[in-house]
Formats: sequence, structure tokens, C-alpha cells
Amino acid sequence: MKTFIITALLMLFCLSSDTVRAQANPDGRQFSIFYSYGIPSGSFSKELISEGSPRGVGFELTWKLSKQWRLGPSFGFQDFHQKGDRELLKPDPATDISAVVSNSIQIYPVMAKAIYLPMAEKEARLQPFLSAGVGGAMVSNRQLWGMFDVINSTNFSVAMAAGAGLQYALGSSQKTSLFASANYQFVPYRRYEVSNLNSINIQAGVRLRLNNNRSGDYYQQTPSPRYYRYDNRF
Repeated sequence: MKTFIITALLMLFCLSSDTVRAQANPDGRQFSIFYSYGIPSGSFSKELISEGSPRGVGFELTWKLSKQWRLGPSFGFQDFHQKGDRELLKPDPATDISAVVSNSIQIYPVMAKAIYLPMAEKEARLQPFLSAGVGGAMVSNRQLWGMFDVINSTNFSVAMAAGAGLQYALGSSQKTSLFASANYQFVPYRRYEVSNLNSINIQAGVRLRLNNNRSGDYYQQTPSPRYYRYDNRF
């Protein structure tokens, strides 16, 4: 089942990339890299980790479909870790263990992401945007009782995200933009008495427009008219 899901996602990314390249402006590629601060939400914060994670990063590569729409793959990483107080634990009715419980969760989301800029037609430097993504996430889950591994597993889960933010274009060419956003990431994870790993992610980063170097057009340019003048002196 896991292999089928991963294969389906890879096919989705390949098909979406081919579709984007076929429809998009060749000068519309944009690379984004960002820092992410993750805040556990819902049962994730109640059942496992309540502290925020300053250990997150991600990047995107999108193509321009129109002035208002962009589409492409998105990759990320968020590391949640929390060490609790010493507890008296009972793995079975006949055993008592006094230990410090530590939970460590790493989430690696891989999504197809769409970005919508509602005011792009105005071509202002400051632009609000909305985003949505769907795909999957590799989840590494580890729980320690003192020095003993109780849980140490890696699983794949469906993942979705939606958010909103602002971006500001720099320079006269506006090829570079700074942006900040807030996203809600939904990761259902029904294992080890955990129902989900949802989180609110505060992100800030840079977007770079990657224009093609159209050196191949050199040979298609019309030569200067001076090459067509005839010398009538002979």
C-alpha cells in the first residue's frame, strides 16, 4: 500500500510538471526557499508535543500559469522534540519504571502546491497570496523512556496544507521577492494512540524568478538591414 501511494504521488508530480511546462511561460519559473517555525495543533499538542519547533526549512519550484496562478512541487522538513518530566510508567501491571519520557517527531512533507495572487493584475510590489497543497509526508516517530527506545518507526501519511501570506518584490526588475505566510498543515497519523500530527507553520523566505537564458534565439534574430545593402559602385 505504501509503495502504491508513493508511486501515485511521483506520477502526479511528473504529470503536473509536464502540464505546467507545456502551459507556462518559459520565463515564469520561480524558486523559493524558506524558514519554518512549527506549532503543534489539536491532538498533536495534547497527546505528544506541546512546544513549538524552530527547526524547519523548505523549498518550492513553481511555474507561472497566468498572472494570478502558479503551480509546482514543494518540499519541507520540520523537527519536533520535547523532553518531559520524570514519570512512573507501567508497561505492564507487574512492572514499574521511573523514567523521563522524550518524544521526537520529524515530518518531511512533499506536495503539489498551487499559489494564487488575487491582485497580480495590478502589478504592485506588495502582493497578498493564498496557497494550497496536497501530497504526502514521511513521518519519523521516536519515543524514549530514559535511554530505552519504546517507539522507533518511520511511516508514510497523506498530507495537505492551506495558507495565506504577503510577498514584496525588490529592485527595478522585481526578480527577487521576500515573503511571509502562515499555513495549516494536516497530517493524519493514527498510530500508537495518536490521531494526527497537524501543525501551524509560520514561514518566511525568499523567492527568485529564474528567467531562461535565451541564447538559442541569437540565430533566429533578423540581421541588421546593413547586410542587405548593395554597393552600386561596381
